[in-house]
Amino acid sequence: SSCSLALEHLFGRYLSASTGHNGKIEMPSLFNPTQNYEHLLCECFATETFRYVNSDDDTRIAKIQALQDDEMFRRFTYVCFNASEGHLNCGKCYGCFKTMIPLDMLGKLKYFDKVFDVDEYYANRQTVFEDIINISKDPVMHSARETINQLLDMNKKNPSEAGDEFAKIHEKLTKC
Repeated sequence: SSCSLALEHLFGRYLSASTGHNGKIEMPSLFNPTQNYEHLLCECFATETFRYVNSDDDTRIAKIQALQDDEMFRRFTYVCFNASEGHLNCGKCYGCFKTMIPLDMLGKLKYFDKVFDVDEYYANRQTVFEDIINISKDPVMHSARETINQLLDMNKKNPSEAGDEFAKIHEKLTKC
């Protein structure tokens, strides 16, 4: 926020990438994820000449679907939590998983070979699916559970080979 406010004279609006707002506003606390009060923060940091625009109106999947064919998105997608020097995305963290899996299910991941190691992903796809499903089992990973639900819904609406494989692995790992 401080960086964008320092440059507010250059911009009238700043699009804040969503952390996955869940529709409820809770009082800020160090124990609540910021997604619960992100809209409030955006309003508080606004000035007379500068506004934050929160992009929570669309799901992550809808955003990826809207951008999947954009050449700039394909060349400059940076979502990684563990990027190393010289590589945009590690392909092994939650940030990478929640972008690569929907692109795979849409049949578009092959076009993102400049920003992800697509061959490694395909070689380990089942493990990637298992990893993100297991991440979603962590009680504090609300956004992971939301991502899993969005992926399952996407596959119901637009079935794909990758989506069917994901659904089978999900069913196997969540059976009690």
